[in-house]
Amino acid sequence: MIYDELKTRQAMLTDVLSLCNQKLKNSPDGSLRAAKNGKRIQYYLKKEGSGPNGIYIKKKKEKLITKLAEKEYYERLEKHSKSELSIIDSYLRRFPEDGIVRAYNKLGKYKKALISPIEVDDETYAKNWEEKEYKKKEIKPEEVETQYFTQKGEQVRSKSEIIIADRLFALGIPYHYEEVLMLKGEWEVYPDFTILDKKKRRIVYLEHFGMMDSPEYLDSFFWKIHRYAESGIVLGHNLIATFEQSGQALNTRELDIMLKKVFEL
Repeated sequence: MIYDELKTRQAMLTDVLSLCNQKLKNSPDGSLRAAKNGKRIQYYLKKEGSGPNGIYIKKKKEKLITKLAEKEYYERLEKHSKSELSIIDSYLRRFPEDGIVRAYNKLGKYKKALISPIEVDDETYAKNWEEKEYKKKEIKPEEVETQYFTQKGEQVRSKSEIIIADRLFALGIPYHYEEVLMLKGEWEVYPDFTILDKKKRRIVYLEHFGMMDSPEYLDSFFWKIHRYAESGIVLGHNLIATFEQSGQALNTRELDIMLKKVFEL
C-alpha cells in the first residue's frame, strides 16, 4: 500500500541523512572541478581565493580528489533527501493513518461483513487469506505410519513439516498446507506450504525435500523444480526449499534465518 511505502521511504531517507551527516563531518574544504585536457582528466580545488578555475591537484593526491567528489555527492544527496523527507513528513502529519484503510476499520463488525473494501490493512488481508477455504491433498491413514499434528491442530506428513509449520506459525507468517496448484501443462501439484508474504502481498511456495541422498527422490526433485520454473515459480525467488538426507536432519537455525530474510522479519 502507498501509505506503508511512504513510511518505509521515510525511514530510509532518515537513515540516508544520518549517513550524509557522518560522511560530511570531516570532509575537506572547497569543491572539485574536473576538466578534460586532451586525453587526460585534470582536477582542480576550488575554494576562497583560488580563482574561477581553482588550484590544480596533482595526481598523487588521488585521496583528496576522491574525498572532494564524495563531498559533492553527499551534499547533493543530503539536499534532495531533506526536500523529499520534508514532503513525506508533512503528508504523514496531516494524514497519520491510511484513510482508505481507516474508512473500513471504523465500520462495525456486522457492517464490515456487508462490504467489499477497496483496501484493508496487512493483518486483515492476511487473516482473510489464511481463513479462506482451499482444496488440499488428503492424508490417507495408509499413507502415514504416525499421525503428526502442528500447533494449529492440522495434520501433516512428517516431523520436519511440524517444525516448519510451527516456525511459520510462531513468526506470524500465514500459510496453507498442501494447497492445490495448477502448473503449466495442467500439472496438478500440492506444494508443502503455500505462504503469504504480508508485506509484499505475494505468494511464496516452500517445499521440503527430505530424502536428498536417494537417486529416485532426486529425479522427483529435479522434475518438480523444472515444472515450477516453467510456470514462473523460481527457486530463490518465489520458491524456497529446505532439505534433509540420512544423517543430516532439517537445520532449524538455517530455517529461521531463511524465513526471517525472505519475509523481512
